[in-house]
Amino acid sequence: MKKEQRTAKRQQFIYLLISVTLTFCCQSQGFAQQKADDDAADNQRPVQERDVGDSFIENVAELPGQIITLPFHLLVEGVKLLQLQRGYLRMTDWLTSEDETRRFRPIFSPGSGGGGTFTQTNLFHNSMRLRAHASFGNRSRRLILGSLHDPALFSQKWGFHLNAFNHRKPDEDFYGAGNDAREMDRTDFLEEETNVMGTFLFYPRQSMSFGLGVGYSDVSINAGRDEGQPNLDSLFTPSQLPGFFGGTMGTVTLKFYRDARNEAGHPTRGGEQLLAVQFSRDGDLGFVKYTLDLRKYIELFYGRVLALRVRGDMTEDLGDREVPFYRLPGLGGEDLLKGYQSFRFRDDDLAYVSAEYRVPLNPMVYMTVFIEEGRVFRNIFKDFTMSNWHYSYGGGLRLRAPNGGLITTILIARSAEGTRFLFGLNTELGGI
Repeated sequence: MKKEQRTAKRQQFIYLLISVTLTFCCQSQGFAQQKADDDAADNQRPVQERDVGDSFIENVAELPGQIITLPFHLLVEGVKLLQLQRGYLRMTDWLTSEDETRRFRPIFSPGSGGGGTFTQTNLFHNSMRLRAHASFGNRSRRLILGSLHDPALFSQKWGFHLNAFNHRKPDEDFYGAGNDAREMDRTDFLEEETNVMGTFLFYPRQSMSFGLGVGYSDVSINAGRDEGQPNLDSLFTPSQLPGFFGGTMGTVTLKFYRDARNEAGHPTRGGEQLLAVQFSRDGDLGFVKYTLDLRKYIELFYGRVLALRVRGDMTEDLGDREVPFYRLPGLGGEDLLKGYQSFRFRDDDLAYVSAEYRVPLNPMVYMTVFIEEGRVFRNIFKDFTMSNWHYSYGGGLRLRAPNGGLITTILIARSAEGTRFLFGLNTELGGI
């Protein structure tokens, strides 16, 4: 019976792919024909098809009718959204097995765009897991990732993790290095990275691991695709920025990680600790990076949760080699200082603290408010000060699945440079 159901699901999925392909071809043909018609001279079109436009008086006269029909338009858009959601759910069902050893989940984040993650557990034996991720965004932004994880490949305590990805970011921002980098100095560049890393893992306990990773990365830097911003070379030169054109680097990483959360998507107690040391170098570039990331979740009264976080990054040149500018630790974006644009402040070192208060509205919806502060330093030991820290605050909703996993976040973040709206779908399942 289960085999027949799986066969039927595969057939339905094949029919869906055929339907989508035919629809795309028909729409592409129609779009091409429409573009050709638009390019034709206006006087060559039939009179009834010519676009003469509406006058100002006609637009004003139509305004009351548009206001009256606005609720109906909103209703139609809501129905379309529900249909899209049903489509996602159908696709999830088709690619997800009944025992969830095979899963598919849609994903969206502002940094990587929209796509999906496919996970297959118990691949060759019980502990082996395969993950494939693909997401796409504006201006040919993309992230293609594959990983193979087996915590018990060699024995019960020795495992291996293989990770490879290609990440194209067409409109990355660079404001210059320093905590006082000016917004008016904003430039953009295209960064494309191909990365492969294998990590040997040791698990002294189930929630604790030590890792030794060896990897290779190839980064290319080119002109950005944001036409509204000047390119990197308009304000900076290769002599000012190490790694101006990118480069290839070999990497060795030592890592300690402990995960004591009661659940991954929406933890209410426990914590996480990450300590990592990374050595990277090539012919002209090289650096050592130290990372400390501590998170603590405290369960309060009536299901409320207080989430605390402290993070510090430090980099230093490796001999006479320098840190490439695109590897400098940065503040701003979806993870650190949400109220600022991604990598708004970069320098050799950074410090960051945050506190988030979560209140359950019902078992699947949490309201959240947060405040966070951060600062970058040229040398955190010599230059550390409590002044001129950048702050961000805001709030929103966190929607979780019935089984506890985090599904959706909707946040509004405020900073000294404005307000940002952030939306994420299954963000913990995707990304690098």
